[in-house]
Amino acid sequence: MLFRGPGATDSPVQLEGAPLIVNIDSRALVHAARNAALRVTSDNIAEGKKPDGSAQKPLSKGVAAQPGRAGPVRGYKTGHMADDLFSSPIKGTTAKAEAVIRVPTDRNVFIAQEAKRGIEYIGFGAAVDAAIVQAVDEYLSMMLDGLKVEAEQGEPRAKDLDK
Repeated sequence: MLFRGPGATDSPVQLEGAPLIVNIDSRALVHAARNAALRVTSDNIAEGKKPDGSAQKPLSKGVAAQPGRAGPVRGYKTGHMADDLFSSPIKGTTAKAEAVIRVPTDRNVFIAQEAKRGIEYIGFGAAVDAAIVQAVDEYLSMMLDGLKVEAEQGEPRAKDLDK
């Protein structure tokens, strides 16, 4: 078998030997991606950041200083929303899979109200994207090294994941 890189004319590479077989299970990659997204999104909420890692719209000084607040940032009054972010179970096959990151159901009204103000807590952005790429890359490397990598099922919560 002869391969040439783009534009190569004088230095072909020949591959000899047994074919390389790699089993890649998309469910395992989704597992890696969802856990990375849960971790970063939870941290972003606790730190007052948007999904892209930039600063979230600040609270008024009075609201931020209210007694009993877990933190002075928007979306982190008690820590419940950040800690209890969760993922749906992974659905799909080895070829195509998906999972959805969600806020605790008792925070749906709050999220909808904030969305009307243009404030987002869950989504893709530089910080989340980078974490997902790194996690998927690590899983792919393990797969290429011949390690068996399986997806965990269930509905993981951010607070239960290793940080």
